[in-house]
Amino acid sequence: MLWRTLKSPLRFTGDILPHPPHLRLSFPQTRIPVPSLGVRGLHDQKATDTTAPPPTVPHERLIAGTHEVQLDKPIRVTGLVRSIRKQKKVAFARIGDGSTLANIQAVFPDPQLAKDITNGAYVALIGKWIPSQGAGQSHELRVEDIETIGEGNTSDNPIQKQSMSTDFLRTVPHLRMRTAFHSLVNRTRSHLISSISSFFSHHAENPVYQVLPPLITSSDCEGAGEAFTISPQSHGQTPGTSEAASKEQQKMYFREPKYLTVSSQLHLEAHAAEQGAVFAFSPTFRAEESDTPRHLSEFYMLEAEYRHVSFEELIARVENLVKHLVRSLQSHQTGQELLEYYADQKHRSTDAEFVDLAVRWERLLGNWHVLDYTSAMSALEKAYESSNGELFVHRPRWGQGLQLEHERWVVVNLADGQPVFVTHYPKAVKPFYMLPSSAIAAAEYTDGDAHRATVACFDLLLPFGYCETVGGSLREHRLEQLIGSMREKGLLKHVETTPGSNGNGNGNGNGNGNGYPFLRPGESLGNLKWYADLRRFGSSPHGGYGLGFDRLVAYLTGVSNLREVVPFPRTWGRADC
Repeated sequence: MLWRTLKSPLRFTGDILPHPPHLRLSFPQTRIPVPSLGVRGLHDQKATDTTAPPPTVPHERLIAGTHEVQLDKPIRVTGLVRSIRKQKKVAFARIGDGSTLANIQAVFPDPQLAKDITNGAYVALIGKWIPSQGAGQSHELRVEDIETIGEGNTSDNPIQKQSMSTDFLRTVPHLRMRTAFHSLVNRTRSHLISSISSFFSHHAENPVYQVLPPLITSSDCEGAGEAFTISPQSHGQTPGTSEAASKEQQKMYFREPKYLTVSSQLHLEAHAAEQGAVFAFSPTFRAEESDTPRHLSEFYMLEAEYRHVSFEELIARVENLVKHLVRSLQSHQTGQELLEYYADQKHRSTDAEFVDLAVRWERLLGNWHVLDYTSAMSALEKAYESSNGELFVHRPRWGQGLQLEHERWVVVNLADGQPVFVTHYPKAVKPFYMLPSSAIAAAEYTDGDAHRATVACFDLLLPFGYCETVGGSLREHRLEQLIGSMREKGLLKHVETTPGSNGNGNGNGNGNGNGYPFLRPGESLGNLKWYADLRRFGSSPHGGYGLGFDRLVAYLTGVSNLREVVPFPRTWGRADC
């Protein structure tokens, strides 16, 4: 706390300020009392200010009719003016504070109080919450005083009373959250984030610990080459670099290029090896050159990792999580406001597709399906052939990933429009760290053909065209097999061998003879040595998943474009604000 000190009449005597015995000091013996207000807190109220300021009451509480709001007591209401109507003897304003979809009505018995208030202005009003004499609301604020007015500059304000197009609102992301729907989406995000923490804290069978993995990483987790590279420059020589290094390398902040994370999974595996079960909710980044409604360059992922979990248990935990989030939203005020918003015809343009949120939510609470990739691909190929090649733009073939059109067909035709887990994809189209299906089951997913090997993974496809929302797998926990998979994917580095060494390299790329198990001469693990160490030192079977949070929010709020559920969307070619 900061303190304001007043000049003190205190004179230091020998009783207060001890002195060495060999010094002779004399002080007058007169004691002057110290005034009680000699020292006070800088932010303390003055003694003469005995009136407590009226409490600020969120609109959510006012509209909900909370009994704590006393009708005969002054309160403070704050927010943005959505509309203002001035008459000779009275003025009316609709005020919103972002805590609820509905606005409250403020009545100014003296219209002069409202003379400087305009649309879009911020106000802090003092008044009493009284039963309304008009239609449309049960109560209203009778304004007695105005504490604050933040000018709205109505003529220049991009946010206007009339309807604004989605494309226009994307140009002002810092202001569009003031509109009713975007404010509601933000509250939905907040509630779902809270529900995620609640699920892992109270509803999971065993503790699941939240951890905070780094956003700057040394490797591209997915191996797809879509990571953002960061290579800031130092003013001087970076610590740890040798004089033999190039001038460019000596100036690199991290001594070599690093990346913005595309997934926290690898670091979560390190945590799970100790804590057993962990989760992280953090941003991820993809430099994907795709300008579609389904892609963002920065988005949030919920990722979880479990030690000693079976494939069936992992799938069940994903289903339990999603159903918990849906039930939580259904029972919360935010969920009810979403239903009210879509039920109100004024919020929907004439050409907009009807969205029945209640049906969407019920689909996620119903029966879920599980279908292996090979069976799904067989059905896709038959459907394609029977249509003479006209059903899909991309011909389905075993060994290739599922296109969006394939996923949508699978959901509708093979899962009856319900959520479906597609499992055991070909090893060739999935990352290096996934456990082969043969390690947990017979060759039922590979047809006994080594060239058709699959991995123990899954994608969760949601109905209504949203499709892939969650991806997960069991991880390869055996060191030899992991290194073999990295070799197949071309992730091992090549280093020069030195005379007298075994040429294995120590994983740092220098091949100095500190042999690493299962590496061949001239091979190095590079920046993934630490990840291989998790298998080398006390490995255990484990698995996990990643849930695209923004895509789930879009599904639950009835939005088809991810850019509408992220406050400040970053996309290919655009990063405003």
